Amino acid sequence: MKRTDRLLLRTHLSVQFALCLVALSWTYVADGQPSKQDLKIWYDRPATAWEEALPLGNGKTGAMVFGGIRRERLQLNDNTLWSGYPDPGNNPNGPKYLPLVRKAVEEGDYALAEKYWKKMQGPYSASYLHMANLFMEFPVDSGATTNYSRSLDLNTAVSSVSFRIKGVTYLREAFISHPDKVAVVRISADTKNQVDLRLWMNSKLKYKSSGRLRRPRQR
Repeated sequence: MKRTDRLLLRTHLSVQFALCLVALSWTYVADGQPSKQDLKIWYDRPATAWEEALPLGNGKTGAMVFGGIRRERLQLNDNTLWSGYPDPGNNPNGPKYLPLVRKAVEEGDYALAEKYWKKMQGPYSASYLHMANLFMEFPVDSGATTNYSRSLDLNTAVSSVSFRIKGVTYLREAFISHPDKVAVVRISADTKNQVDLRLWMNSKLKYKSSGRLRRPRQR
């Protein structure tokens, strides 16, 4: 890597860091206290790719919410879900290759740098797959959908999906609780007897699922 390239890279990283600081400063008022403004990620259509789904999590359990209309998908994950067994994965010989990697990069010999870099890696430990997909299917006419909104509230960590079909507004809210270690989905409509759904799951792993229906208390 040439000196000019390194300078450009450092300048680029410095600019990115400065922009991050500016972005963070927007969430604070003059006295240093967090502001009360609404911070949201929002879309006007369901996710068509994994990168567009909205993430939920509590540090152990995670979910990606896709926000479908007729079929909602929550991709579920757990941080203990790995193959193999616990392994520290440290490579005691790794540090001695670090200066060799740096030297090869400085000289522009990236093939040699890759060779040394691979020697820094630890032993093979485990493979990963997400835990499962939770699907919720709703017998609604998605072609008549209006006022669609999908968002993640960064203040409350609640994901919301709302839309209107034939005069009825539907709302799905989801979050993952850290104290209670559960994922919660609340489904509602502004008209009585309009919530109807079928739940099912699948996974690329061997699994067995079970459930229990609990009707809400009548108010």
